[in-house]
Amino acid sequence: MWCLKYTMERYVSGKLEKKALLAHTARISFLTTLSRIFGIARGMLLMRFLGLSAASDAFIVAFRIPNFLRKIFAEGALSSAFVPTFVELTKANKKAEAESLMSWAFLFFQVFLFLIMLFVWWHPQVVLAIAPGLNAEQVAFAIPLVRILFPFILCVSSSALLVGALQSVHRFGVTAFGPVLFSSVYITGLLSCLYFSSSAHTLAAWIVLGGVAHLSYHLFFYFASSFRFGALTARAWRRFVVMLKKFGATIAGASSYELNMMMDAFQASSFPKGSVGMMHYAGRFVGIPLGIFGVAFSTVLLPRFARTRLSSPSRLPYYLLESLK
Repeated sequence: MWCLKYTMERYVSGKLEKKALLAHTARISFLTTLSRIFGIARGMLLMRFLGLSAASDAFIVAFRIPNFLRKIFAEGALSSAFVPTFVELTKANKKAEAESLMSWAFLFFQVFLFLIMLFVWWHPQVVLAIAPGLNAEQVAFAIPLVRILFPFILCVSSSALLVGALQSVHRFGVTAFGPVLFSSVYITGLLSCLYFSSSAHTLAAWIVLGGVAHLSYHLFFYFASSFRFGALTARAWRRFVVMLKKFGATIAGASSYELNMMMDAFQASSFPKGSVGMMHYAGRFVGIPLGIFGVAFSTVLLPRFARTRLSSPSRLPYYLLESLK
């Protein structure tokens, strides 16, 4: 009788966990789909604003540099390393250490990215490193755009750390709405630039404003979830060093898609003008199923896997099987 009761409890528990996974994934998939629709609208408006021209190629290349760093320091590798570590601390009721870890991560990554930003401001010719086919006029057009757009990475990398904390307490819907908010600001900027015939530099400022809105949104919910920034302790620093090693180990795999996009831009810059833009807009469509299915599932499963590894490692095969189904 006891065995039957235990088996039924595990079965019911598994059914409930499966429903929870599907519910979280459906919610994120819906918001991701909405974000991708906004992204397509954004691309169509950007094409209307800049066309498929030498100017559009220069603008996309200028935005590609902070966007590439965003994939490393705001998504992908950073999330893969930070979320399990934060989940482990919150599950062990070590909230103070988790908040201290957040402070160390904020300080380290923001200082590191700020130094990169200063380097790019002083040497904006880095544009040629990722798009050597641009002519002198395009490079001159892209350089001020790079300088305006680069602070964007500081905002979204900070948001990524906050997203990791929010996901550790299952605030998936909150974090999934963040890209929708950013796209809304971006589209507002595009419509404003089209209506007032503004320059691409004005649009770049709108993008940075979208990054600020994105960061402010996540800060609000971070504090609303009773999290704070803790004191910088030696114990949390040792934990951060371990997390940093995991981060380094996952950079190549987690950033492979963006590296491919960088190589596409590298080659397309030598093709007829407008080719970089065509590759960029095509990539937006390719990213739709990737975001709706891949991103949604991985967002839900990463903190769940981290919790399961700590409390019941034997259940990991179950989650893997359910995610494959």
